[in-house]
Amino acid sequence: MGASSVTGTGHGSAEHRQLRGYDLGNIFKILKTIDGPSAFVDHPDRITGSVTTNFSARRHQEMHKITASEDAQGYFTLTYVPIDPTNVTVDIYRGPRQVNKNTVGDSGAVPDFDILNGNELHFNNNGIATGLREYIAEDDVLIIVYDY
Repeated sequence: MGASSVTGTGHGSAEHRQLRGYDLGNIFKILKTIDGPSAFVDHPDRITGSVTTNFSARRHQEMHKITASEDAQGYFTLTYVPIDPTNVTVDIYRGPRQVNKNTVGDSGAVPDFDILNGNELHFNNNGIATGLREYIAEDDVLIIVYDY
Protein backbone atom coordinates (compact mmCIF):
# COMPACT_ATOMS: atom_id res chain seq x y z
CA MET A 1 0.00 0.00 0.00
CA GLY A 2 1.51 3.37 -1.05
CA ALA A 3 2.18 6.25 1.30
CA SER A 4 -0.88 8.09 0.07
CA SER A 5 -3.25 5.14 0.41
CA VAL A 6 -5.98 5.49 2.95
CA THR A 7 -7.36 2.66 4.97
CA GLY A 8 -10.46 3.08 7.00
CA THR A 9 -14.09 2.47 6.97
CA GLY A 10 -16.41 5.40 6.77
CA HIS A 11 -16.32 8.70 4.98
CA GLY A 12 -15.42 11.25 7.64
CA SER A 13 -13.62 8.75 9.87
CA ALA A 14 -10.19 9.61 11.24
CA GLU A 15 -8.71 7.06 8.87
CA HIS A 16 -10.46 8.70 5.93
CA ARG A 17 -8.92 12.08 6.76
CA GLN A 18 -5.47 10.65 7.37
CA LEU A 19 -3.07 11.16 4.45
CA ARG A 20 0.70 10.82 4.72
CA GLY A 21 0.53 11.39 8.45
CA TYR A 22 -1.44 14.67 8.29
CA ASP A 23 -4.94 15.01 9.66
CA LEU A 24 -6.70 16.78 6.80
CA GLY A 25 -9.56 17.75 9.08
CA ASN A 26 -7.20 19.81 11.25
CA ILE A 27 -5.48 21.30 8.22
CA PHE A 28 -8.84 22.50 6.88
CA LYS A 29 -9.71 23.92 10.31
CA ILE A 30 -6.51 25.95 10.26
CA LEU A 31 -7.10 27.15 6.71
CA LYS A 32 -10.65 28.22 7.47
CA THR A 33 -9.66 30.18 10.60
CA ILE A 34 -7.77 32.48 8.24
CA ASP A 35 -11.22 33.87 7.33
CA GLY A 36 -12.04 34.38 11.02
CA PRO A 37 -13.74 32.38 13.76
CA SER A 38 -17.18 32.73 12.17
CA ALA A 39 -15.95 30.78 9.15
CA PHE A 40 -14.65 27.89 11.29
CA VAL A 41 -15.70 24.46 10.11
CA ASP A 42 -15.09 21.13 11.75
CA HIS A 43 -14.88 18.86 8.72
CA PRO A 44 -13.35 19.24 5.24
CA ASP A 45 -16.56 18.05 3.57
CA ARG A 46 -18.48 20.97 5.08
CA ILE A 47 -16.28 23.82 3.89
CA THR A 48 -18.33 26.70 2.59
CA GLY A 49 -17.17 30.10 1.49
CA SER A 50 -13.71 30.71 0.21
CA VAL A 51 -10.26 30.11 1.56
CA THR A 52 -8.04 32.89 0.30
CA THR A 53 -4.55 31.68 -0.32
CA ASN A 54 -2.10 33.12 -2.80
CA PHE A 55 -0.13 30.13 -4.05
CA SER A 56 1.41 32.22 -6.82
CA ALA A 57 3.28 34.52 -4.40
CA ARG A 58 7.04 34.35 -4.58
CA ARG A 59 9.41 35.02 -1.68
CA HIS A 60 12.19 37.46 -2.52
CA GLN A 61 15.29 38.48 -0.61
CA GLU A 62 17.49 41.32 -1.72
CA MET A 63 20.48 43.10 -0.25
CA HIS A 64 20.80 46.83 -0.72
CA LYS A 65 23.52 49.31 0.26
CA ILE A 66 22.18 52.80 0.99
CA THR A 67 23.81 55.44 -1.22
CA ALA A 68 24.33 59.14 -0.45
CA SER A 69 21.60 60.19 -2.90
CA GLU A 70 19.14 57.66 -1.43
CA ASP A 71 19.94 58.95 2.05
CA ALA A 72 19.22 62.50 0.85
CA GLN A 73 15.88 61.56 -0.78
CA GLY A 74 14.90 59.24 2.08
CA TYR A 75 14.04 56.08 0.14
CA PHE A 76 15.02 53.58 -2.52
CA THR A 77 12.96 51.39 -4.83
CA LEU A 78 12.57 47.67 -4.20
CA THR A 79 13.02 45.25 -7.09
CA TYR A 80 9.36 44.12 -6.93
CA VAL A 81 6.10 45.41 -5.44
CA PRO A 82 5.40 43.57 -2.16
CA ILE A 83 2.00 41.85 -1.99
CA ASP A 84 1.54 43.02 1.60
CA PRO A 85 3.62 45.88 3.07
CA THR A 86 3.03 44.52 6.58
CA ASN A 87 5.01 41.39 5.69
CA VAL A 88 8.18 43.20 4.58
CA THR A 89 11.11 42.59 6.92
CA VAL A 90 14.35 44.55 6.97
CA ASP A 91 17.53 43.66 8.81
CA ILE A 92 20.72 45.68 8.83
CA TYR A 93 23.60 43.43 7.86
CA ARG A 94 25.20 42.39 11.16
CA GLY A 95 22.63 44.48 12.99
CA PRO A 96 19.13 44.39 14.42
CA ARG A 97 15.81 43.77 12.69
CA GLN A 98 14.11 47.04 11.83
CA VAL A 99 10.56 48.02 12.83
CA ASN A 100 7.99 48.19 10.01
CA LYS A 101 5.67 51.22 10.34
CA ASN A 102 2.84 49.15 8.85
CA THR A 103 2.90 46.83 11.88
CA VAL A 104 3.41 49.03 14.96
CA GLY A 105 -0.29 49.73 15.55
CA ASP A 106 -0.77 51.40 18.92
CA SER A 107 2.30 49.76 20.48
CA GLY A 108 4.14 53.06 20.84
CA ALA A 109 7.18 51.67 18.99
CA VAL A 110 8.98 54.14 16.75
CA PRO A 111 9.23 52.61 13.27
CA ASP A 112 12.41 52.43 11.22
CA PHE A 113 10.95 52.10 7.74
CA ASP A 114 7.76 52.39 5.73
CA ILE A 115 6.64 51.00 2.37
CA LEU A 116 4.95 53.71 0.28
CA ASN A 117 3.84 54.04 -3.36
CA GLY A 118 3.94 50.29 -3.90
CA ASN A 119 7.67 49.55 -3.85
CA GLU A 120 9.44 52.48 -2.19
CA LEU A 121 11.22 51.61 1.05
CA HIS A 122 11.38 54.85 3.06
CA PHE A 123 13.95 54.81 5.86
CA ASN A 124 14.10 58.44 7.00
CA ASN A 125 11.87 61.52 7.04
CA ASN A 126 13.57 63.28 4.11
CA GLY A 127 10.89 62.18 1.65
CA ILE A 128 7.16 61.73 2.17
CA ALA A 129 7.53 59.37 5.15
CA THR A 130 6.86 60.73 8.63
CA GLY A 131 7.55 59.54 12.16
CA LEU A 132 10.50 57.29 11.34
CA ARG A 133 13.37 56.81 13.79
CA GLU A 134 16.04 57.57 11.14
CA TYR A 135 18.38 54.81 12.31
CA ILE A 136 19.19 53.61 8.77
CA ALA A 137 21.76 55.76 6.96
CA GLU A 138 24.24 55.93 4.08
CA ASP A 139 26.47 52.84 3.67
CA ASP A 140 24.16 50.59 5.71
CA VAL A 141 23.60 47.26 3.98
CA LEU A 142 20.01 46.06 4.32
CA ILE A 143 18.59 42.57 3.91
CA ILE A 144 14.99 42.90 2.75
CA VAL A 145 12.56 39.95 2.55
CA TYR A 146 9.04 40.08 1.13
CA ASP A 147 6.52 38.25 -1.05
CA TYR A 148 5.64 39.63 -4.47
